[in-house]
Amino acid sequence: MDNCQIEAFLAVAQTGNITKAANMLYISQPALSHRISTLEEETGSKLVTRQKGIRSITLTRDGRSFLSIAQKMQQLFMQSKNLKAHSDTAKFEIAAVDSINSYILPKVYKRFMSRKLPVSLDIHTIHSNEAYKMVENHEISIAFIALPMYSNKIDTEPFFHENLCFICSKGRFKQQKITPDMLDVKKEIILPLGPQFSVWHDYWFGEDARPMAHIDTISLIENFIAGSDNWAVVPYFAAGCMEKLGRISRHEIEDGPKDRVCYMLTLPNDETKQCKEIFVKDMRSYLSECEGIEVL
Repeated sequence: MDNCQIEAFLAVAQTGNITKAANMLYISQPALSHRISTLEEETGSKLVTRQKGIRSITLTRDGRSFLSIAQKMQQLFMQSKNLKAHSDTAKFEIAAVDSINSYILPKVYKRFMSRKLPVSLDIHTIHSNEAYKMVENHEISIAFIALPMYSNKIDTEPFFHENLCFICSKGRFKQQKITPDMLDVKKEIILPLGPQFSVWHDYWFGEDARPMAHIDTISLIENFIAGSDNWAVVPYFAAGCMEKLGRISRHEIEDGPKDRVCYMLTLPNDETKQCKEIFVKDMRSYLSECEGIEVL
């Protein structure tokens, strides 16, 4: 019993007509009749009734009972077919910290997917300290982070660095350049931007400084800033994306923090090497077009 026989039976049950059923399946009428006859032999039951010289077909009592079985069998055939299709598609899993995933990678993902490679893209937003374990355990193929750690199993490569800048509600400051002594730390919304930023922040505001809020999701920051006296230091490219929406203004910082370095984590010689090479090429190409970012 195969799927062709089941399809023939279901087509006959649906149309009630030998000609229409054959046309539906793009086969000849004798071929359709042969499939039905073979199915009846294998089930040991008469499933359809057709009067001689009449093309209309009706299901017998056994045929009506077999109908629900045939429908379930067809579902199983389809599921097994989909299983094979999925097994032919490899997973390519990418993770990045929120600021990179939210503002830099979306267009890289689009470029990568336009290549129509036989891979299924899985995207994760993570914290830097989660990335190493996930790469080691083969949970992700490649990660982009801001806070590097040591691992003798993982390649940690500086990938790009980006300027940091000051943002505030649109129109709050007329000066293009902001100096740290102009800022009230009690109105700061602070993001984790790496060790260099922490050194700069401690120098200007003290180790005991108490900002208004600590957040680890950059997509939230615009709502904290717009229409208020609050401020923040964020990556330059992300600030430009926010500024285009019209509620935020972006400013340079005189004596500001050093650029943030972002790192790529990979396992050497894993099975996704080819996909990684293509993705990294697309990412380097896109970053070369981005203001405030330099590929290393």
